[in-house]
Amino acid sequence: MDAVHRMNQTDEGYQVKISADNVAIFVFLETYIEGIFSENGFMMTEKDKIVEFYPRMETNSRILLGSIEITSISDTYDVFSGWKMYWERKIGKIRQNIQ
Repeated sequence: MDAVHRMNQTDEGYQVKISADNVAIFVFLETYIEGIFSENGFMMTEKDKIVEFYPRMETNSRILLGSIEITSISDTYDVFSGWKMYWERKIGKIRQNIQ
């Protein structure tokens, strides 16, 4: 995931604009500020997305902007290790069939 690019204050909270260069699966937004996001754990298929944040404590856009962490499944998955495990299993099955 890239980053939070813009934040606008609304009557109920904040509009948070996030951007991604590619499709992102299971995008999670986190902050230490008590509150909820209108969406979380979503798939991002567009370059930009706006999500609402409804704080349950006093904050401002500068503090909120600096506190948001964005994670997607690609941030938690090591592609090389995944392929390595795949081929080890595949080779193991081939070896079993040969014996």
